[in-house]
Amino acid sequence: MGEDQLFCRFMIETESPAGKPLALPCVTVMWLAGERIVDYRVHLDLTPAL
Repeated sequence: MGEDQLFCRFMIETESPAGKPLALPCVTVMWLAGERIVDYRVHLDLTPAL
């Protein structure tokens, strides 16, 4: 049985310590075996906060 992948892209909206709005791009990657999630990873790009 092979594994399928599911990708979900989204933005986290927050603010900097100075109160300036920030939008941080994210993606989750899920590996599925049938109806089971066998691996789940979250990637967050912190570059806009730096």
